[in-house]
Amino acid sequence: MFSTAEEVRVGVKSQIVIPAKIRKNLKIVPGDTLLVVADRNGRISIMKKPKDWVKAARGSCKGVWGDKPQDYLKKERESWM
Repeated sequence: MFSTAEEVRVGVKSQIVIPAKIRKNLKIVPGDTLLVVADRNGRISIMKKPKDWVKAARGSCKGVWGDKPQDYLKKERESWM
């Protein structure tokens, strides 16, 4: 994944323009929906809303339970007894 930072200015109607370089890299086109998230530290994140949340999340937890998830689960279940 790449990281790009661009400076934008808020207009009189509180609008911003997403720089062309970023729109091109993320394949943002007119009609796309973007999600705007503000955290408690004053940071704002903008991301393109996935068309399919399941496909977007697929693989995001890969490796969480190590190389052998079945062994991890077996050990965890044994600790319950």
